[in-house]
Amino acid sequence: MKNKFHIVYLGCSGFPFGMAEVQKMILISKGLVKRGNDVNIISNWTMFKEGEHPGFSKEGNIWGINYTYTTDSAYQAEGKFSRKWQRFRGVMAEMKYLYKLKKEDKLDFAILSTHGFRTLIRYVVMAKILGFKTILNYVEFNSGIQKRKSNFSFRVNDYLFDKWGPKLVNANLPISEFLIEHLNAVAPGKKYLKIPVLTDFEKFSGLPGNSENTYFLYCGAAQYIKVVKFIIDSYSSLQNPHLPLHLVVNGSAEQVNEIKDYVSRSKYPNKISFFSKLSEEDLFCQYKNAAALLIPLRPNIQDLARFPHKIGEYLASGNPVISTNYGEVKYYFSHQENMLLSEHYDVQEYAAQMQFVIDNPEKSKQVGKAGFDFGKKHFDYLVYGELFSNFLSQL
Repeated sequence: MKNKFHIVYLGCSGFPFGMAEVQKMILISKGLVKRGNDVNIISNWTMFKEGEHPGFSKEGNIWGINYTYTTDSAYQAEGKFSRKWQRFRGVMAEMKYLYKLKKEDKLDFAILSTHGFRTLIRYVVMAKILGFKTILNYVEFNSGIQKRKSNFSFRVNDYLFDKWGPKLVNANLPISEFLIEHLNAVAPGKKYLKIPVLTDFEKFSGLPGNSENTYFLYCGAAQYIKVVKFIIDSYSSLQNPHLPLHLVVNGSAEQVNEIKDYVSRSKYPNKISFFSKLSEEDLFCQYKNAAALLIPLRPNIQDLARFPHKIGEYLASGNPVISTNYGEVKYYFSHQENMLLSEHYDVQEYAAQMQFVIDNPEKSKQVGKAGFDFGKKHFDYLVYGELFSNFLSQL
């Protein structure tokens, strides 16, 4: 049995600056590195435009993690045709690079972080040819998302991916009980390791905090515009709240403007502040100083199958989290013990939990402390570095 494995991450671009998917990739990789493994994140495409992240090299080492962009530059080429050519060359260079790693005996496993069925097939075929094993990072159930069904190519891709993807790889990393149930149905007997939301709790140590936390906070992408409106409506249901609401939302200008317009027409427009494009430190300080952090889950397949990365970061702040008793939340959390839970996705019920924070600040702080302790025990990335290393040994 090997004590050290050579692992590559394939299929995801944006390292090290991306959002939830990239952040989980970083945490898994850091955990593996701390257990003595070698990790190399390989991207055949770059999301970065010229001028973004100046000075970023297309290969290097961060936090002990090797990374390589097989594109000719860390930045996108100018022009549509040039970008397509750059992407094609990146894929070809990626194949050549994997061959090189295998020849040097530096390729044991590939973690596949993709939602594209054709991409998955390409990596599985390469694994068969070169002789390495594949593990699917399974964090979404796209074939159950209603809005994707209106696009024929998405519908075909998602059906094939969810039905056949888990069968084609050597093992899976589901994020939720729903996906485990799905795996047992479509790929019975296939090995898997459940890896929930992960967080680096050390990032929050030493951040400045106020003795009195003074606002509600929601952080999310503008594409979840209906959820943002739900938050605004819930806040508007409160009776003269002395705590303001902070919205940290990133997205397209059109989506952001729609949210700002909705705020202007809400009951308390002067009590709602809007933030965007915060640095990581500023964002975490916002978490640290919130009276409560908001993340309602909707009663649909998308929120049943996923486990939002934001929940782990919220817990690490030590402040109470308000969610709904649905999906993965119901497997881990209890109302008024380590989280405040609305039983249904309902504006009035959710507002009642916000009112509880206003009326019971000390009890709310106790819930936040219990949430932190629970998260540190179950969602700290260091715990899964050891578990994942042992899982690889079994493969």
